[in-house]
Amino acid sequence: MKRLILVVEDDDSVRDFIVIVLQSEGHEVMTASSVDAARKIIFARPDAQALCLIIDVVLNHESGIAFAQDVIKRYPGFRVLLISGFTDDVLLLEPENVDRMAFLPKPFTKEDLVKELDKLCG
Repeated sequence: MKRLILVVEDDDSVRDFIVIVLQSEGHEVMTASSVDAARKIIFARPDAQALCLIIDVVLNHESGIAFAQDVIKRYPGFRVLLISGFTDDVLLLEPENVDRMAFLPKPFTKEDLVKELDKLCG
C-alpha cells in the first residue's frame, strides 16, 4: 500500500537511506531536517491526518518526541515512528500515545524499517 511519509532526520546519510528505502517500496516521501521545517510541512497540508511520520528523537537539540506528541494531539489518527541510537529515549513516551508511536533503534536495516512501518501505519 502506498503511503505518504514525512522523514525528519538531521543526519543526511540516514535521511537519504530512509528515503531510498521508502521510495523503493513505492511510497511518496517528503523530508525535513528540523522540527521547524517539519511543522511547516505538516500544518500546511490539508491531508496531514494521512501522513506517517518518521522522526529522529533528537534533532539539533530539538525533541522529536515532544514534536511528535504535539502532532498526535492535533491529529488523533497520526502515526509516528521514532528512530534513535539511544534506546533509553523511548522511556520518554507518554503512555496514552504508545499505540500511535513505535520505536526503531539505529542502526536498522531496510527490512527493519519496512516491517516497523507496516506494523504502525497499516
